[in-house]
Amino acid sequence: MEDNILNCIMFDQDCFLDVRMLAADKRQRQWNLEFLPEVSAVSKSETIYNRHETPSAIGTNIITLDYGNEILKSLWISNTVLLGSTHDGLYLEKGFPILCSKEGSEVNDTDLDILFEYSGINIQQEQISSTSNSTFCIEKTKFHGYVKLRIISPELVHRTSPVYFPAKALKQKLFTDLKTSNFFISTNVEPVIGESPALGGAIEDELGIHYLDYVVALTMNEWPQMAKSFINRDRHGWPSQVLIKNIVDQGCGFVATAHPSCKNNDLQWRMSFAKSEQILVRSLNHTQVRAYLFFKSLFRLHLSEPECLSSYMMKNVLFWTLELIPLDVWSPENIMYCVESIVDVLCAYLNEAIIPNFFLPNQNLIDHIKEKTIKKVAEKANDLQDNVLAMIIKYADSSDFKGTFEVSLTLLRVKLLTEPEEERDSLLSMVYFSMYLYLRLQARRYQIKLTTQTIEECFKEKLNSINSTVPRKAAWYLMKAIVLQPDLSTFKFDSVCNLGEINLSCMRTKIVDFWRIPLYTGIFKHIVEDQEFITNERIVSIPSFEKFLEWVDLTCNFDGGQEIRFDNLKYPIILD
Repeated sequence: MEDNILNCIMFDQDCFLDVRMLAADKRQRQWNLEFLPEVSAVSKSETIYNRHETPSAIGTNIITLDYGNEILKSLWISNTVLLGSTHDGLYLEKGFPILCSKEGSEVNDTDLDILFEYSGINIQQEQISSTSNSTFCIEKTKFHGYVKLRIISPELVHRTSPVYFPAKALKQKLFTDLKTSNFFISTNVEPVIGESPALGGAIEDELGIHYLDYVVALTMNEWPQMAKSFINRDRHGWPSQVLIKNIVDQGCGFVATAHPSCKNNDLQWRMSFAKSEQILVRSLNHTQVRAYLFFKSLFRLHLSEPECLSSYMMKNVLFWTLELIPLDVWSPENIMYCVESIVDVLCAYLNEAIIPNFFLPNQNLIDHIKEKTIKKVAEKANDLQDNVLAMIIKYADSSDFKGTFEVSLTLLRVKLLTEPEEERDSLLSMVYFSMYLYLRLQARRYQIKLTTQTIEECFKEKLNSINSTVPRKAAWYLMKAIVLQPDLSTFKFDSVCNLGEINLSCMRTKIVDFWRIPLYTGIFKHIVEDQEFITNERIVSIPSFEKFLEWVDLTCNFDGGQEIRFDNLKYPIILD
């Protein structure tokens, strides 16, 4: 029963992850093409940062004003990297809805991090005796994962006390660089420099509005000794040795922010493995992504209060679980076990008041949170541990849940527990047939909402989600719906058994009755009611898909939305 329930919940990634990732990669390319050259050139300008803009908090034991300017002049923006769940595929968003407005995007507002990497000064893990150029040398702090950057330079050789580079100086430089290059686009508020590592802004593209955090970092090309254990520790197949080598080759970054317990400490830099995390996420298979989305949904809806845990912490919990559970376990038939395993790992960590950094196990990501608060969250997590399926059902029926489902899961669960087997199969068949129709319509909506350039790239790459007349996941739901029907003699198949040659007239009749019952909560009830209103006749069956599009368009017009048929497009799309 568990698998049947979870199959009735569909995330956007189940069908459209390929096109969303293609669009995200295109966004990264366009970002670097359109914005990086300008902001990089500005960051190299000697007039961009002067002593009047130097943060006043800089003290003599940190860096002198004049010498600080010389260092800042040598630093320039060498790369920008887009980060966050929207960009790596672990987003919790609904796809474009079927009943969509004519103007603007219907995809959820999302957060996106833009990492600005500064180059120009070499960062060393150990201090060398002499150098002709200025360098930074890493010094550990009492907080694992946070370091200070000591300046090593011939000009400072006679100093009796160490000189450090302040994080605020680079954040101020980023602000000045962006302001000078008119980088803050579509933002309604002035970017501010606070205790967080980021500046703020916003952009809008084909996938919606993205609220931006502009994060500044320095990069080191070599893998840090503090993360050496990551390379050779015991694991069960993930990540592979190829992935590990790729990750180590990335080196690491240093983000301009202090440990949460040191709000006024301007000397600390947080070690960052953002690009390595992105590599790991892009390696996940469908079951791993899907299991995490269920887990992340439960976290958002059950563990958001008290507000102390973050999505970043949950991603680390996922990584540890993936490393602990054998790779062959992460398959569709084990989806419930996989979700429960992530929850179990979270509970085990919270009960010990730790969430270790995946790359730096000695760094406890929650060491700044009060013990009383952690205990409260651990208790809630333990309650969740004993009721994972029940919680999924509870939250999937709420308006805050980001998955797609066409039925009340609470009522469906009752029926699956009480109805005879034949009735259960017939019921699930109708649920799956509704999902099939929804996905086919949603694929059309994606084709309409995406830009022409993205559509062309999708068809060039032959993406499964929108390159075919029937998307692969939609075909999966259709075949499941057919197999579960008690009487297969009502279907007519040709010898090749192509989807286009299956007579679905019996399903089209049964589905209307299904949409009328309280169990069904989707949009098709509304579409049928609109047809009955306009024709003044009771609908007993839906037409073939192409004709059904006209029904959908009627409801779109009634609601003031954008039609869905291809003949309304301003550019042609050729389907196979």
